[in-house]
Amino acid sequence: MRDHDVLDEYLKTYVEKVLKIEWEAASEYSGLLFFERWLQDERAEAFAPMVKRIAKSQRAGGLQEEFARWARGLSGVREPKVSLKEIAHRLLPIRLDEIQSHAQSLEDGHAEEEQHELRKSLRRLRYTFETLAPCFDFEVKPIVKKLVEQQDLLGEMQDRAVLQSKALEAFGVKRGVDWSTPGAVPEDVATFLKYGEERRAILLLKVRKLWTKQQDENFLENLRSSGKTT
Repeated sequence: MRDHDVLDEYLKTYVEKVLKIEWEAASEYSGLLFFERWLQDERAEAFAPMVKRIAKSQRAGGLQEEFARWARGLSGVREPKVSLKEIAHRLLPIRLDEIQSHAQSLEDGHAEEEQHELRKSLRRLRYTFETLAPCFDFEVKPIVKKLVEQQDLLGEMQDRAVLQSKALEAFGVKRGVDWSTPGAVPEDVATFLKYGEERRAILLLKVRKLWTKQQDENFLENLRSSGKTT
């Protein structure tokens, strides 16, 4: 549902900021209006099952109760005591390895899924620093700022890829079919999708530039060295 709200906002922002038309006055863009209604209908369709699942989890024997039983059983598990600081320093190289394993995706302009995995790995590293900041012997705020900058760019790139996929689904364009072929989608939608691809290409260039700069500064390797326990 969050995706539908975000995609709907991208669509309306395009109409108002790029086409410079108030959304309420965009009646001539019938393809975009149809797509917006399609997004709203799909959102509504997903809403009811979500509410049902939440309600079910709160019933006796539901997910909420199962989780509570699992949590109460943790005290009975025998594990060697490990400090939070040790956990933090164990996690750091794992998170850095995750990032490195997906970094090659930046070289391919159409590696959407792998670039999305890179974004998620950056987010996991960010959460590690935010939740375990006192466990590190260096200031984490500047690091988090750099991670958020890349994460945000990759986030919009992912949203643009999903937006295109949803638009093609809405107009019945099968996977592998060239949507830019005249008549595949309404003309106003084709223009919108082209704008999205151009925007995504710009974002990719920005991410590549940031990544190259950080590589030149040995950003990740310095983190790896700083995170080693003595």
